[in-house]
Amino acid sequence: ILRTHLQDGCEILGPADCPLKMVSGNYRKHILLKAKRIEPLQKMAKILTQDYENKLRDVHIEIDVDPQNLL
Repeated sequence: ILRTHLQDGCEILGPADCPLKMVSGNYRKHILLKAKRIEPLQKMAKILTQDYENKLRDVHIEIDVDPQNLL
């Protein structure tokens, strides 16, 4: 979903396994989005959450701006 809506100036890193690969029977992955400006990232987050509501109902997504910890 993200790669099909990649905005200019954005870079996608991952997906990669989290240090805690499974929690409560659920698998976890990291995907990092990088950009020099916040606007393209906001647009991608909006697209992702809209697609999530329509197609990915069994997937839990957390968005963390400027993460301090990647656990």
